[in-house]
Amino acid sequence: DPTASMQWALYWCNIVQCFWVMVTNWPENILFENLSKASNTMSDLELLLHRWKTGKIYWKALDDEEFVRLNQEQLEKIDQGEVSDPRRHTRSDKGKKRKRVADLGPAQDTGCCRKVYRSATPVPDEDNEDGQAEEDSNGR
Repeated sequence: DPTASMQWALYWCNIVQCFWVMVTNWPENILFENLSKASNTMSDLELLLHRWKTGKIYWKALDDEEFVRLNQEQLEKIDQGEVSDPRRHTRSDKGKKRKRVADLGPAQDTGCCRKVYRSATPVPDEDNEDGQAEEDSNGR
């Protein structure tokens, strides 16, 4: 998939399980995580780039048996606490009915989703005692 991008934090869920591919022959001396955190030396990064370009590190397509085996290993690592489960926590208001912004009255509208346009407050004409508008100094 040409639109796919590397997602270090969710590698297993969004890369391996979704596309059934896996990075193969990653160097053992460099942690397999976001490169901003894994390595701070230019030589490590150059080594990785060289290995990608020469094909020593590559994406390997997984077959059915291999995927099932690796998925089982991943689940065991999660159960043992070696790997954290990257799923989001359940919302605190799960199961409660939430109102839409459109359903809220104007007094409760937070204003975050819709911009309310209001016209300027009209200025009343100043009438003199005879009920006629006063003329300004230019005779209007």
